[in-house]
Amino acid sequence: MLVIDGTQSIPRQPDGVVAAVWGSATNEVTTVEVEFVDGTVVTARPGDLSDSFDKRFWIAATAVATSLTTDPSVAAVRAYDSNGSLLAAEVPTPRG
Repeated sequence: MLVIDGTQSIPRQPDGVVAAVWGSATNEVTTVEVEFVDGTVVTARPGDLSDSFDKRFWIAATAVATSLTTDPSVAAVRAYDSNGSLLAAEVPTPRG
C-alpha cells in the first residue's frame, strides 16, 4: 500500500542537513505524513502528473539539526485515505 523508495540526508550550512524521503503509494492513499527524527511532521500528497502509472509518487523534505540526525532521519511514514483514516504505517530500517 505504502512504499518508502528512498531516503537521503543532504548537508546544509552551517549546522545541519536537509533530510528527504520519497516513495510511491496506491491510488487510495490521498495523504502521506512523514515524521522526521526531530519531531517535525511534513505532509505530502501523492500524485502522477503523467496519469500513466497504477501508483502515485510523493516526496517530503525538511531541515534537521545535525545533533538530531540518525540513520535513517525518518521516524515513521503514515498513509491516510480521503476520510483521514490510517491505511498503513512504515518505519524505515537503517541502511547497513
